[in-house]
Amino acid sequence: MKNLLLLSTLTLSLMFSAASSAEWTEVFESAEGDKHYVDFERIRKVNGMVYYWRIQDFLEPGPEGEMSIKVYSKAGCETMRVMPLSLSAYKLPIAVGTATGTWTPDPKWAYAAPDSVAEAELLAVCAH
Repeated sequence: MKNLLLLSTLTLSLMFSAASSAEWTEVFESAEGDKHYVDFERIRKVNGMVYYWRIQDFLEPGPEGEMSIKVYSKAGCETMRVMPLSLSAYKLPIAVGTATGTWTPDPKWAYAAPDSVAEAELLAVCAH
């Protein structure tokens, strides 16, 4: 019985460690109701670039039933541009549980339009 309890505790802690160990701070809510979070504790600045993790929670499930995505990105704060480096989809909000898919997007810079979600996110990340 003691081993079963230990195994259950270990399994649950591993399942939820990725999302729960991070300190996700909401930085924006879109007009559609999607919420955008950033983990400010894991922001890294290297050679003029800023690397950070973000989560987007969807108000409605996506085409594959995903309720959230977690994205690792690099940003150029002076030019207000961002490039996603890795993206994972999740069936639960705030990227809880196991990713249903992970992929590396094409390496393309996107410039943040004025008054956009991307601009709000970059302003928050770059100010940190």
